[in-house]
Amino acid sequence: MISCASNKNISEASEKWVLKFEKGGCVEVCNAYTISIKSDGKYNYTGKYKVKHLGSKMGVLKPKELARLNDLLSIVKWEDVGSSFGLNANNSQLKVLQYSTKEIKKKTSYYSAEPQSIKDLEHYLDIIVNKDEI
Repeated sequence: MISCASNKNISEASEKWVLKFEKGGCVEVCNAYTISIKSDGKYNYTGKYKVKHLGSKMGVLKPKELARLNDLLSIVKWEDVGSSFGLNANNSQLKVLQYSTKEIKKKTSYYSAEPQSIKDLEHYLDIIVNKDEI
């Protein structure tokens, strides 16, 4: 029994996924960037406007960063994530989140009113892109 449960956890932990997040600029005030991260920690980043790192960068997340990202991704109830949240109002920033696994293909665009789990995920991505070395 223990070995079966153990194998299941290993299988779930090794599931391949791709996450892409894009923040659009808003009236020359908001930061704008795109980051794409794979389940192995490899990322492609493009800083576009008002960000710490402008231009394109590639790299690999540290194991602790990847573990935290996996935790945040597992909290999101992807089956409940709609295709859009909030309305485009003055000075709103469009954000687009795409998450793909073998079984899940989700894309959502939002300005506001997103679930807390998406806010937490976005906040962590902001932390990653704002660190000294990305």
